[in-house]
Amino acid sequence: MVQKRALFNHKGGVNKTTTTFNVGWMLATKGKQVILVDADPQCNLTEMVLGFPTKEELEGLYKKEQNIKSGLAPALESRPKLIEAVDCWPVEACDGLLLC
Repeated sequence: MVQKRALFNHKGGVNKTTTTFNVGWMLATKGKQVILVDADPQCNLTEMVLGFPTKEELEGLYKKEQNIKSGLAPALESRPKLIEAVDCWPVEACDGLLLC
């Protein structure tokens, strides 16, 4: 059975990103398959997981057509279409941990 966990707190500076990263990492080390989804426009979780790449590296990563932003665009822009899968990147330092 798939279990889903979401961390949400609208207030800034309360360690949501760090907590999400640490909980995901620990679950993956315990043998769970974990997908971290960075839906924040600042991409701080992506930076943390990928080792704080440069701005150019992040832009290159998200220029692909298949990512969370492009996957949600039809719904957000009132252009209905069938849902398509997005690419997830495996985290090299931790088996079972993926980033979307």
